[in-house]
Amino acid sequence: PPNTFSTKSLDETGLVENTAIIYDGTKFVPYGLLENIIKPDSWTQKTSGATTRNSQSAIVYQDKMYIFGGYANGPVNDLWEYDITNDSWVQKTSGATARAMHTAILYQDKMYIFGGYDNNTNYLNDIWEYNITNDSWTQKTSGAIHRASHSAVSYQDKMYIFGGYKYSRPKFNDVWEYDITNDSWVQKTSGATVRGDHTAILYQDKMYIFGGY
Repeated sequence: PPNTFSTKSLDETGLVENTAIIYDGTKFVPYGLLENIIKPDSWTQKTSGATTRNSQSAIVYQDKMYIFGGYANGPVNDLWEYDITNDSWVQKTSGATARAMHTAILYQDKMYIFGGYDNNTNYLNDIWEYNITNDSWTQKTSGAIHRASHSAVSYQDKMYIFGGYKYSRPKFNDVWEYDITNDSWVQKTSGATVRGDHTAILYQDKMYIFGGY
């Protein structure tokens, strides 16, 4: 896609460290678990699972949601599978190092974890691949600047990282492209204002950034 930024007008209430995924017209908020049926506009509480946490990541593959890491009396590295159809939980193989305020994206049958903040007060720039089919982890080539509370989207065979922050320096507004097939990184054009704890989504060939601080 063209490597450019533009600003849109929005009027929304800010939320911090909230993770949600969409599955078949339903919004799932993992810290609960609550089900928000977007059409019609209603909520249903589902079966709780995993341990209480915040600042985790979540993706959906087929009819299951995968929750990784987060903060639970310190960063953790456990992985949980929530079966949306059967409303049930199963713990999977732990992997990567314990972290919170990281990101996760889905590519094919794999989840990619990037960055975050670990239990030793370190900001991270490592990337880990979780193979959902084989329930196994592989560390990939690190890239971008160490950071947490950034955002990430997947487009074609690439992951795009935007913003975030690191304790020893101001917040970021840089963009990094990770080529999943070639396991390599390229820095792209910086844009928007510096921020962390924001959100990002992909629509067609565009990444939309909202909020943060």
